[in-house]
Amino acid sequence: MNRIGIGLITILVLTVATPRAAAAADLVATYPVGSQPFAIVSDQSDGRLYVANSGTRTGSGGGRVSVVDPATNAVGSLDTTKPSGLLALDSAARRLYSSNYDATNNSVSLDVLDLTSGGLVMSSQVGGLGVALDTTRSRVFVSGGNYLVAMNTATFDMDVKSVPFGETWFAD
Repeated sequence: MNRIGIGLITILVLTVATPRAAAAADLVATYPVGSQPFAIVSDQSDGRLYVANSGTRTGSGGGRVSVVDPATNAVGSLDTTKPSGLLALDSAARRLYSSNYDATNNSVSLDVLDLTSGGLVMSSQVGGLGVALDTTRSRVFVSGGNYLVAMNTATFDMDVKSVPFGETWFAD
């Protein structure tokens, strides 16, 4: 799985970090990231790449997002409360949203990380699946298996819409 992740990082670097269209044979760089890289977002303000490592666990049971800086070839990390799955990034607000899932205990979280300090701003026990950002309305949307949450990115107030009991949003 790490080979697939490195391949995905390489492809993104080819498309983001090079000023010209890269030919298929042009390998710019590869970067060592965590286990089972699953999602990637690019910060348009500084060129950094954030990689959700769904198979990486910290000693405390949390997860990790790799931070790749193609300009310096440095790779750092940000800690999450559970293994990171999907990401959304707000460059202007310097915030990273990580939708997390822990398969060992079937638990989820949505983490809001400050990209300036690298610290955790807040965490809530929602998420696990998709995450999307609407900066014009100051909302982040995160989904679980049977609910959708709209969270205000300034106040962290949440509006939860659930599937009626016994139904699912997924096809049978």
